[in-house]
Amino acid sequence: MHFHPLPFYKALIVVAAIGTAYALAVTLGHAPACVPNLEGCTSLSALGRTAPESFVFRALLIPVGVLTMLYWVLNRQWLILLGDDGRGGARTMLVIGLMAGVAYIFYLSMLGADGQATKLIRGIWVTLFFAFMFLAQLFLVNRIWKLGPAVRVLLGWPYRVMLGVSVVQLVLGFLVVPIEAFARHADWAKNAVEWNFGLLLVIFYISSGFAWHRTGFQASLSVNEERNNT
Repeated sequence: MHFHPLPFYKALIVVAAIGTAYALAVTLGHAPACVPNLEGCTSLSALGRTAPESFVFRALLIPVGVLTMLYWVLNRQWLILLGDDGRGGARTMLVIGLMAGVAYIFYLSMLGADGQATKLIRGIWVTLFFAFMFLAQLFLVNRIWKLGPAVRVLLGWPYRVMLGVSVVQLVLGFLVVPIEAFARHADWAKNAVEWNFGLLLVIFYISSGFAWHRTGFQASLSVNEERNNT
């Protein structure tokens, strides 16, 4: 079974969910119309807190958490097929990727709940999601690098985009700290960083899908025939 379309489906669902929810929010007056990646007029999280856009937002994105976990399981299998031993960094990548999916689902499930404690816990979950996704991506890029120049040449531009996205995400992560520490009205900047980090995640998914496609990545499910015959 060919799995290379999965990252494309994942990216498409994310874009459809966010785009539809934001369009509804603007139409109903729940959010201002702007270019949020540049102006930061609203946060991504705000789309999941007010009905009816919150229903679309959560209904489409919660399944993405499950796809995220499957995505990292397949990435480990893909690395093994490319020559990785599947242990060490690849195993760590898998664990962190699974944790990212779990954090993502818990974060989305808490959107719309009131209370300071709930807001704090929700903030912890979304921070863990972004951190775990970034670390898992770093491990993936690093494992590909260690597989040698032949593999990097085979993957071509998708790998270079994945590497570039990881670098930009690292820069954005470092920018958040001084923004929160020194900017008096930093909400717009934090919102813009959040939107751009989400955009970079989508670009990473798409690029990895092209990388899978270039290698003809396939995976299969099987059972132990000897056990079935006993």
